[in-house]
Amino acid sequence: MTKNLATYIDDFAKKSPNSSAIVNPEGVSLSYQVLRDRSAAFAALLSKNNVNRLALLADRTLSAYIGVIATAWQGIAYVPLSLKAPVTRLSEQLIASKSTALLIDENGLKLLTDEFIENFPSLLFAGDEKTLHSLQTLGLNATLIPTIAAKEIASPKTLSGKEEAYIIFTSGSSGSPKGVLLSTKARATYTENINTRHHFSSEDRVAQPVDLSWDVSVGNYTVCFSNGATLYLLSAKTVFTPLRFIQENEITVWHSVPNVADILLERGLLKENTFPKLKWTDFSGAPLFPKTAKAWQKAAPNTRLVNSYGPTEMTVDCLDYELPPHFKGEIVPIGTVFPKTATLILKEDGKIAEKEEAGELLLSGAQQADGYLDDKEKTEAAFVWREDQGKMRRWYRTGDLVSQNEDGVFFFKGRIDHQLKVLGYRVETEEIETHLRKMLNLEQVIVSGYPFNESSVDDLICFFVLPPKAVKEKYTSEILFEILSKNLPIYMIPRYYYLLDSLPRLDNGKLNRKALPHYMTDDNEV
Repeated sequence: MTKNLATYIDDFAKKSPNSSAIVNPEGVSLSYQVLRDRSAAFAALLSKNNVNRLALLADRTLSAYIGVIATAWQGIAYVPLSLKAPVTRLSEQLIASKSTALLIDENGLKLLTDEFIENFPSLLFAGDEKTLHSLQTLGLNATLIPTIAAKEIASPKTLSGKEEAYIIFTSGSSGSPKGVLLSTKARATYTENINTRHHFSSEDRVAQPVDLSWDVSVGNYTVCFSNGATLYLLSAKTVFTPLRFIQENEITVWHSVPNVADILLERGLLKENTFPKLKWTDFSGAPLFPKTAKAWQKAAPNTRLVNSYGPTEMTVDCLDYELPPHFKGEIVPIGTVFPKTATLILKEDGKIAEKEEAGELLLSGAQQADGYLDDKEKTEAAFVWREDQGKMRRWYRTGDLVSQNEDGVFFFKGRIDHQLKVLGYRVETEEIETHLRKMLNLEQVIVSGYPFNESSVDDLICFFVLPPKAVKEKYTSEILFEILSKNLPIYMIPRYYYLLDSLPRLDNGKLNRKALPHYMTDDNEV
């Protein structure tokens, strides 16, 4: 039997009914009892209408999270649609999800077009009165989600672990989004693992800086609700400038991409003791650079700083590394593996790598996704069977290059798909970027091959942002070439350099490599 996420809500509603469970960006909160009552009532409504999957055109609102808890209560999946995506992409995801109901809130309302509405399921729910009125004005038949408790509250559904928990869409190489299907067992195992490795309490104030369409959100709300803590939702406009939010709300738990810290550091905002209340910080989804880590430790002197790793296909994170106080390393490891998770590192020839040897990371265990929604071909390509210690295991191929030292600590080396052949030589662009950061103090830098989107290239190109107080004249292509040539062979030195005000990023803060060609202009070249 698998523990239902909603059981935590139910338990804390009984133990501490008036304790705050969730606070929206405007400061309006719901207690555990109210969250329990409204979620259970919504779950009953979903059950009455035989809803199998609930799509969410909703985010950063109380109603969105009532939807999440209601699906957990009922043992069905929620499907978060990114409010930052183009409507055509949202339509694709909604159709692909085969959701039988859609929850719309005030934020999702802004995205409605006639073409989008044509793809809506017949059953619509409104997150609030204003949204309900707007939908009715458009001629749509919608039902307001419950605002009060039902006369009788059924217990959260008993789970086998095989039920769908959520479906998150990620980009696909074919141009169509892939729906990653996670089970209730996978989410429950992550919840158990994160609480075993790190300790939280009902006194914690957990920030939620990410959209529901990104799986770090799962990490934040499971940590919060499994401990009876309070979840604080950030508005979309404060995600990358959260300094005042963290301070004013006395946030104790923060989990996001490290790019947030990079931006604060770049702007000179990570001053000593900036975040004295932070007790636990987790950065994942992108490399954590040592300079950023050291600055964060000074800004949050009481925090336990963790660098974690995990693809969406393995439920949030499955490895992590807690940095020692006053970290002095030159590379931040991705750490050691979670319980109930197995690892393999395979070299290019398919043989298992020795200690310190780099290879592709394969992951197996209870946090593993069921696969890609209605896509057998992609599922079989990414999830492969291989013998391990005398028994067959199902492994997820991450596409990430890692190594493991003698102490069992893993280090991220880059992406297989960032490997290039330059004039016949195999090159890891991350290695060149590491040298640029170390030798030239360039924290924000991307190295790419040219022509773009090719694995075999003629030249390398570097895009970078000047460090604070740096002098532009000291970063000419000639000077950069001369410095790099002291440590790198000629074929690993970029030929062209472009100076940018900021690196292109996706909505979730990750670097947007596909946008790089637009920045190859004469004005940017140095």
